[in-house]
Amino acid sequence: MATVGAADFGGEIAAARDTSVIADVALYPSLDDAEPVWRAFERQSVTTPYQRFDWLETWHRHVGARNGFVPLIVHARQANGETAFIWPLAVRQKRHLRVAGWLGCKLANYRFGLYAPGVEARLDRAALVPVFDRIRDEGGVDLLTLTNQPERWQGARNPLLAVPHQASPSHAYSLRLDPDFDTLYAALRSSSTRKKMRRRERQIAREYGSCVLRRPRTSDDVDRVLDAYFVQKTRRMQEKHIPNVFARPGVMGFFRELAVRSIGAEDPLCDLFWLDAGGQIAATWAGTQANGRMSGMITSFDEERFRCHHAGEIVLRQVIEHCFKAGLREFDLGVGEAQYKTSWCPQTDPLFDSFLPLTTLGWMPATVSRTGHRLKRAAKQSNLLTGVFQKLR
Repeated sequence: MATVGAADFGGEIAAARDTSVIADVALYPSLDDAEPVWRAFERQSVTTPYQRFDWLETWHRHVGARNGFVPLIVHARQANGETAFIWPLAVRQKRHLRVAGWLGCKLANYRFGLYAPGVEARLDRAALVPVFDRIRDEGGVDLLTLTNQPERWQGARNPLLAVPHQASPSHAYSLRLDPDFDTLYAALRSSSTRKKMRRRERQIAREYGSCVLRRPRTSDDVDRVLDAYFVQKTRRMQEKHIPNVFARPGVMGFFRELAVRSIGAEDPLCDLFWLDAGGQIAATWAGTQANGRMSGMITSFDEERFRCHHAGEIVLRQVIEHCFKAGLREFDLGVGEAQYKTSWCPQTDPLFDSFLPLTTLGWMPATVSRTGHRLKRAAKQSNLLTGVFQKLR
């Protein structure tokens, strides 16, 4: 198999190898092999909630393995033996091509590594070249497709900005939970809008007997809420003619296991909420939580009975208020354009994609992927084309 220098992306002159930051690289072919070092490093690293071992190990058992993904965990060490970073990758065979991307795929909104605090600032292109070479030579990878990567996380710059990249088709949207809920709510919603929402909550309580945010206490609660979510979301996707990712094998089982394991947990893998209207599930919401941040994963509402009450808006307001009470510092609604996201989360989190050919086999697919994602971004950034795009979906 012909190879290319890992620093030669885009035909640029190869950079000199820099071993001042990364002294050694190990590749783990299974999650079991990587588990001890991953768990030891996880709590002290700069990373998103989606890169926790338990989150990704559960995803792989339910979704990844049955879709042909094989873990490839990259562990880079510093000269003193301490971990510099971990990249949780997965490899999939596509005909004669071996392609690696982030574990978690589309279910992980933010795709990132786990980095030792401060180390990411010293990881330039030259320092990363030997890592890419190792992924190619030992891992047998032809192409890296690293999508939806945040430019910054917890104040740290993403080291992969040092290699060729392009803006992702969509942004993500987040909110700083400061200084207190009432002040923030007043900044996001006008006085008249806040009054209307209070009236709608009172109306739900009058008509149905209650309007209360709840979290599951038992696995039966989880089953009931996720069943309602699936029905509500399926109807919505059918109306919009969008493929239902939640109907794919393993996906709902993945969320169920995370939610059951999260009952009473300090940092829930899947923190599940629902708006209880006299025993009926008017709306649902779930996020994953770590390091003071709640990241939204799924949401739905009962359009037949509660559309006029704006149940989706009510559950989101109550979830954000809950996050304040829980002492969280940040909140996000994930990736993808939606009016409710920009209205609640005015901060845009720029994301970028990298399509990096490591062998000559990877060059053409990388070029095709880059072009396709650029066209997708152009369509989403254009109001006119976005309307056409939605109809075609």
